[in-house]
Amino acid sequence: MAIKVSELFAINKTIVVSGKSIEIQPLSLEQIVKLLAIYREEIIMMFSDSLSGELNMVTMVATAPRLVADIIAYGMDADDQVNDIMKLPGFTQVELLAEIWKVSIPEPKKLFSLLSEAMGGLNGAEINPSLPSETSPQSLESPTPQAPEQQSTPSLPTSETALPTA
Repeated sequence: MAIKVSELFAINKTIVVSGKSIEIQPLSLEQIVKLLAIYREEIIMMFSDSLSGELNMVTMVATAPRLVADIIAYGMDADDQVNDIMKLPGFTQVELLAEIWKVSIPEPKKLFSLLSEAMGGLNGAEINPSLPSETSPQSLESPTPQAPEQQSTPSLPTSETALPTA
């Protein structure tokens, strides 16, 4: 019997945060790649900490608040509410981030390996993602062309530069 494509769709999860039921959804691969393009070091740190079992959501909220707000916005399908998300109490952000991370990245080792391979093919490509925290219309416009000597391309992880998958 053939599998239906609809059976592969991400399943939303209802959680209780601060006494309120909230529906969250896993981040898509496209959303994760956008976040990685902008917050490369922080995302790699999250994956590394996840792989070692030492991911500390409190530290993430304290050290990467914009990344956390973007993750929560994606996970709550609230792209237009990033500024409000950043105003939530820290513990609420920690709870939301932890739950969204769990449903989005149930197997960090597998996803990190796949992302490393996928991103290796994008090295040298121009990436101009739009994140929920970039609400101004200018963020959707192309960057102003620069002279070739002024251009720089972000270095994305490859299978050679990826964290060890032990």
